[in-house]
Amino acid sequence: MLVIGYWETKPELIDDVLALYKDVDEKREKGLLNHPKSISENYMYSGKNSGFRLFEVTDPIQIENVKYYYYGLIEWTFKPIIEANKSVKAYLDSKK
Repeated sequence: MLVIGYWETKPELIDDVLALYKDVDEKREKGLLNHPKSISENYMYSGKNSGFRLFEVTDPIQIENVKYYYYGLIEWTFKPIIEANKSVKAYLDSKK
């Protein structure tokens, strides 16, 4: 499942966030963290302490693991996403 993860932090927490963030992908790849695979860069809204990243989730617990990894430092909101043409097809199929 593809999800978009929106994140937000406070300016005074950035150093702590960066300390955890710097090697999270490497830890995940080594099997040290059960986090979803990142399928995009981590994007920020210009001038804000918030942004988003796209993930490929194979187990819903991976989302919870991300939330708890950054607990108290980053507020996460995850939303599943699908390709628009697949949504349109599902809609059209539902009308049959």
